Amino acid sequence: MFDAKAELLDKIRLGESSFLEFAEMRLAAGQISGLHPNSLADGLAAFANCQGGVFVLGVSDQAHEVVGVPLERVDAVVEFVRNVCMDSIEPPLEQATVDRLLLPSADGVEVAVVKVDVPRSPFVHRSPGGYLHRVADSKRSFRRTARRSSAESRRSSCSTTPNFGLQSTRPRSMPHGEVSASSPPGIRNKHA
Repeated sequence: MFDAKAELLDKIRLGESSFLEFAEMRLAAGQISGLHPNSLADGLAAFANCQGGVFVLGVSDQAHEVVGVPLERVDAVVEFVRNVCMDSIEPPLEQATVDRLLLPSADGVEVAVVKVDVPRSPFVHRSPGGYLHRVADSKRSFRRTARRSSAESRRSSCSTTPNFGLQSTRPRSMPHGEVSASSPPGIRNKHA
């Protein structure tokens, strides 16, 4: 999503949306600050629980401008994202792709950013903030009934396009032994 740099820059200038979130990364004494791992986990899981999306690290949330990540710290930021995907989200968000890009900052200098592309997941993911999905430019909790609903109900609650009644046959992993409406009778989550 947003594979062309020009398209990504245009989206950044317009601000966060159902498919785009960004955060500024601050680094102090070799440590990442400015973005708590739980906040990143919540954003990534919310995208995976809907139609997918892109999280860009190195963009000012307030000014909608590329500020970058110090080039010598890009690998540490990529490792930070990888750890959040694997350790802070259940089930782990293995299908996210992490990419390093050079984008022009407000003053025209090319700076590094980290782009995390999250596809729609066949699973319902839980992050430290709970079961979240993306609504416009924010993350919202699923209602308890939404967690138990069919895959189609989840898809339509996140979709920006009309639902024409197509049914999904993809598997759903439900937390704590809950049964998805699309699961065959008597099937429970193996983690129950």
